[in-house]
Amino acid sequence: MLLNKLTAISPVDGRYRNQTEKLADYFSEYALIRYRIRVEVEYFIALCELPLPELSGVEKSKFEALRALYLDFSDADARRVKEIESVTNHDVKAIEYIIKEKMDTLGLEAYKEFVHFGLTSQDINNTSIPLTIKDALAEVYFPAAAEVLDRLREMAREWHDVPMLARTHGQPASPTRLGKEMLVFVERLEKQLAQLRTLPVPAKFGGATGNFNAHHVAYPAVDWVAFANGFVNDRLGLERSQYTTQIEHYDNLAAIFDNLKRIDTVLIDLCRDMWMYISMEYFKQRIKRMIITSGYNVYPSQLENILDAHDLVQMSCVIGVPDSLKMQKVKAFVMLKPGLKPCDEYRDILMAYCRKNIAKYAMPYEIEFREQLPKTLVGKVAYRVLEEEEINRLNGEKKNEA
Repeated sequence: MLLNKLTAISPVDGRYRNQTEKLADYFSEYALIRYRIRVEVEYFIALCELPLPELSGVEKSKFEALRALYLDFSDADARRVKEIESVTNHDVKAIEYIIKEKMDTLGLEAYKEFVHFGLTSQDINNTSIPLTIKDALAEVYFPAAAEVLDRLREMAREWHDVPMLARTHGQPASPTRLGKEMLVFVERLEKQLAQLRTLPVPAKFGGATGNFNAHHVAYPAVDWVAFANGFVNDRLGLERSQYTTQIEHYDNLAAIFDNLKRIDTVLIDLCRDMWMYISMEYFKQRIKRMIITSGYNVYPSQLENILDAHDLVQMSCVIGVPDSLKMQKVKAFVMLKPGLKPCDEYRDILMAYCRKNIAKYAMPYEIEFREQLPKTLVGKVAYRVLEEEEINRLNGEKKNEA
């Protein structure tokens, strides 16, 4: 059965695949294999740069080709790793073997036994997995969190002066401002994200039991602790734990995950507050504006976008005006850019522009200039006010005719 949204076991890879797809570059099996190869290759290059005596013959020009093993990693490479693993029954050993296969084609077969030199599997796992977390945070999580914060700050500014009755214990309390309530979540998220950025991403790198035993026996003159610190901290951008067993302590990873959990809690609180505001009808679902004219559906926002794109227009609002024949007629209200005064010439220019860019059935029958357009409390154009004005005008005309 092929994997798709319907056959996936988890909703993460199924229903919500569109939202989580970016994370496949970091947390899929494919990604883990690529990151493991990255660590193994960079470790081999670091040994060449020491250099170990046996590796002094490796030309620096080969480093680019070696790095291409993970930079240009392909689906075919990943499948080859899984083929090898089916024989070795060991995922990290399969990584070692595919690198050695590739080295044969690069003319480096004489040096391939130094791949994975002195290491245990957890030296690779406890560096590659933290790398996936570090990169996912930097490239996906923090940018997404910044978007949320920017939107909350925008709403806080937009709703700065909007009054709202606050509640304590679910009961009506003293007044507050909607913008201030948004700033509550801005502050909480800023603090938690700042804490998250300070947490080092830890790594273990020290041989079978964390003592570099094999390294010291083979090359006792090398300061392997200094080498490992430079490799992990500087080359990989992680923070090496100095005293470990075979595995990383995971304490700092736990701290990172707990920090992420606290951020999730803040976002859950935000969602709950929004749910409560909706239930109290502070917020209402926005019904999509639509004008029905001669049996056609016309969406005001589309016409407004067209009008707003004209060099003469600062802002526009399109409404439907009741009509006995068409049901509704399309009317546009336009606020010209500063310094421009309403005139028939500008009206003719805009009407000609509309005829060129708007379908005939959606054409405004009239363009009315306004110095200002009415606004809602949150700063949006109050189109309902304009609709009421037109209805009142029509009703007045009918009375005059009677």
